[in-house]
Amino acid sequence: MGAELASTAAAASAWGGYANGQIPLSELTQVGGYYFRNDAAQAMVALRMAYSSALGRALIINDGYRDLAGQQQAWNDYQQGGNLAAPPGTSNHGWALAVDFGGEVYGSSTSAGHQWLQANSAAYGWWWAGRYFSQVESWHWEYTGSDTQQHAEENATLYRRNNNGMSSLFHIQNTDGTHTWALAGDGVGAAAWLQITDVNVANGLALQHGNAVNVDWGTWQAWKAAYTSKQPIQA
Repeated sequence: MGAELASTAAAASAWGGYANGQIPLSELTQVGGYYFRNDAAQAMVALRMAYSSALGRALIINDGYRDLAGQQQAWNDYQQGGNLAAPPGTSNHGWALAVDFGGEVYGSSTSAGHQWLQANSAAYGWWWAGRYFSQVESWHWEYTGSDTQQHAEENATLYRRNNNGMSSLFHIQNTDGTHTWALAGDGVGAAAWLQITDVNVANGLALQHGNAVNVDWGTWQAWKAAYTSKQPIQA
């Protein structure tokens, strides 16, 4: 599974025809010295203005979009004991939809600035994804637009659970821009597949079962077929 909580991001598949970490800067918008997808950038500008108005100081940005080389460096640093990082090609920084804040937000989740963000960021499409990482990061936030923190359990499709060994969390972005997660379980002589559309539920599951892995549509369908066939999953 990826080191970062991939299930919380709004970018499981390519947008604009570009792959993760391979988006030209000309396709992005710069805010605070860092680049973001255009809609995320516009929301970030509004968020920073509101933050400054409320607290009388700037909302500092330490990182935004990372190309493959930048993510490789972050990954290498993580392997050497640095901050958490996903492998190159899987991070939401590579989709230009993640931000690492600096200043007091970086320093503590109990700071005034962090508390303000927790209370107000959802109105701007940003939310604190780093709280669900295996190593909590007060500074890591992600853009999910109008879907931020909306509950969609009523749209969940629950597949029969045949065992108690659910362990793998998968994530896919649908063609209409929505997101689906599946908690897949391996059991002796049985398998299970729990499919949901609620990001909050997915985050809770990730705390228990590990971070989600992004897959393409073909891979998703193959795994779903295997698990819902109720056949043993071979190691």
